[in-house]
Amino acid sequence: MPKDFRQTEKHDSGGSEHSQTQETSFVRSPSRDLLQSELAFKRAVFKHPQLSIFRRNATTWEVLLMIAGADDQEGPGLYELVESVETTALGQSALLRFLRERREDGIIRFSRSPSKQSKWTLNISDDLRADLLDLLRRRQQAR
Repeated sequence: MPKDFRQTEKHDSGGSEHSQTQETSFVRSPSRDLLQSELAFKRAVFKHPQLSIFRRNATTWEVLLMIAGADDQEGPGLYELVESVETTALGQSALLRFLRERREDGIIRFSRSPSKQSKWTLNISDDLRADLLDLLRRRQQAR
């Protein structure tokens, strides 16, 4: 956005027309910067082929953040994750279906827990985690 915004208006002064330039200074405000930062973040996420899939829904975005924030050695368990989600934009069965589709896409890895063989744990690739963290850091720095 430009730092100065100049607007030209025509004023009618007693029948004779003349142009008068009126300057309005554009002042950057913390609120405007915050909104611009959030807009840039949203656009970057939606342009990312894998992150955009999660951002379409509050529940799936929450799940991505939970998986990305989990211990690197052993991610969260599938059913523990589904039960611990706090947003209600997607029901449990739809969320399970979404997660299984992401496994088929190769975006989420399902693996057997080393501590309990009946437990499936979830992880994302290091590249996807790095991309997510990079976008979050850039958004945080812009604030």
